[in-house]
Amino acid sequence: MTVTVRLPDGEQTAQLETQLKAVFAEAFVEPPYSEGPADVERAFRRFRSQVRRRGFRAAIAFDGEDVVGMAYGYPLPANTGWWDTLTDAVPGGRRRPTGDDGLRGTLRRHRHMRSSAVAVTPTVRYHTAEGLHAIEQRLVDVYAEVYAAEATTDPFFSVERFTERLRGHARGPRWGCALGEVDGVAVGYAYGFARTAAYRWNGLITPAPTELLEETDNRTFALCEVMVRASWRGTGVAQMLHQELLSRRTEARSHLLVEEEHPKARALYERWGYTWMGTMQPYPDSPRYDSMLRPTA
Repeated sequence: MTVTVRLPDGEQTAQLETQLKAVFAEAFVEPPYSEGPADVERAFRRFRSQVRRRGFRAAIAFDGEDVVGMAYGYPLPANTGWWDTLTDAVPGGRRRPTGDDGLRGTLRRHRHMRSSAVAVTPTVRYHTAEGLHAIEQRLVDVYAEVYAAEATTDPFFSVERFTERLRGHARGPRWGCALGEVDGVAVGYAYGFARTAAYRWNGLITPAPTELLEETDNRTFALCEVMVRASWRGTGVAQMLHQELLSRRTEARSHLLVEEEHPKARALYERWGYTWMGTMQPYPDSPRYDSMLRPTA
């Protein structure tokens, strides 16, 4: 991947709004920001005014013609009202911008970058069930960190129950895992296995068209987990792992579950091309999930 940086003016930046919104939405959907579609729309109502500001500057990172990151801003004028609300002393005794500070410290900055354009990019490797023993503890360690809070109140999310589910999934046909690491430390992963013609949608609570529920040995990839450590959320790593995993699959479609109580996560998967097809409760003591499908290609 080759990332190039262009320096468009305000008018040219405005023409990239759709792509910039996609970067912003991906970067801020997960904690600690947890911003949804309404937040994105508010940010870009401001954006439309900002690109018309005197002295507006932008640096946009591209992979080919796809926007993968952005930084933009404008100099603050001398009459900026909020400057007087600062409670900390400004170095050098300066309490107010002069109007000609440009990029030297009073530039209002918005910096959002997908993982493909940041300095450190995880190495992603694909593993099959035969190699699970070598990576299992790394998968469990990431899970234990991500679900630490839930595990304290709900046995379904305990490390022991997850380990049972992981090993059960790995016994399924054509299990595969995309594991992302930096310097040998796991930062996240995505894994799943192939459904067979014998599969029955027994956990499906809501009605669904019969043609959606028909299975063959090569129709559906069951995407069980997409999991990223907190320090790497909002960087595009989750999408990178998802894309790498699906690129290895031969099944026609991918199926995943997202908890009903996590609408922002569902919105993220919708941006990845998934559509809702029903409500499922795969285990008697599990939460209810939104059941979602998308083509693998």
